[in-house]
Amino acid sequence: GKNKNCTSNHMSTEEPIREFSLTNNLGREIDAKEFLAMDFQLHITYEYFHGLGNVITCLNGLCCDSSKRLYWMCYINGKANQAGIDHLTLKPLDELKLMYHQISQEQYEKLFEERSRAE
Repeated sequence: GKNKNCTSNHMSTEEPIREFSLTNNLGREIDAKEFLAMDFQLHITYEYFHGLGNVITCLNGLCCDSSKRLYWMCYINGKANQAGIDHLTLKPLDELKLMYHQISQEQYEKLFEERSRAE
């Protein structure tokens, strides 16, 4: 018979495929990039976009795929941060969420409009 284990789970657009949630328990403000670097379980690759700064392109081997509109998005206390991660400060107890998900065509165009405007 056919092996049934090969069926892939198709996620709905809104559902993140992977998500990492970190809380700033340091008791002080910290730069988001510095904060992420303190977590040894996270291996992050950044790419620099002019005017946007560093954007997460890969996290633990999972990379953005523009052909499928799959991106790492950054949320602070549930609020999406569209631009790069530079100049992003976490206050004590802020929750930083990194979500890998497929963004809608509309979001995609908005993101790249901002990126090209920033060029």
